[in-house]
Amino acid sequence: MDLTSALSHLEQPGVALTHSVMLPGAGGPLHLPLEWLPADLRASYLLRQADLPLTQRVEAALAVGRTAEVWTLLARRVHPLAAEPGLERVLGAWRDAEVARLALPASPEVVVIDGAGAQGLAGEPTRAPADVRDLLASLEWPRWVGPVVVVVGDHAWDALPATSNRLARSALPIVRLARFPVGREGRAELAAALTGL
Repeated sequence: MDLTSALSHLEQPGVALTHSVMLPGAGGPLHLPLEWLPADLRASYLLRQADLPLTQRVEAALAVGRTAEVWTLLARRVHPLAAEPGLERVLGAWRDAEVARLALPASPEVVVIDGAGAQGLAGEPTRAPADVRDLLASLEWPRWVGPVVVVVGDHAWDALPATSNRLARSALPIVRLARFPVGREGRAELAAALTGL
């Protein structure tokens, strides 16, 4: 049997199911396992199906680099990350790969990027995340996994354009501060920036 005519419908709208996609075929509906599809096409089908598990959709999209669609999808979510089984694991894997790609230091909560490179916080500003966590605990904060990256001044960094002040996303969010956070004032500035995430 020649599958060419049956598979010629791959680009046409189909319905993604949990483990397969149902496509219109020449002789009737054709069910193909999702893993048989090219990764980008599989991600396209899964992203269109809002009734499929969020973790499955996010994992497929991140695997092919469709991060903007993932952050948009996750921004609509009202429940904490832990409410969706496996989502923290998937985002954590992406975060780990991104931390390695960007050569960021291991940091529990905040990494600062300035002209001197990447470094952790010291002193009073290290308490800013705890301040905001206490303030926003009832809102299921934080809404991301991994550290927050703080870019200082107009320092150009490939993950955050010089014209942007923040990149709110569910893994490795980025904010820009005018100066390196130091002392009580730095703690307050950092806390204010974190509340916007």
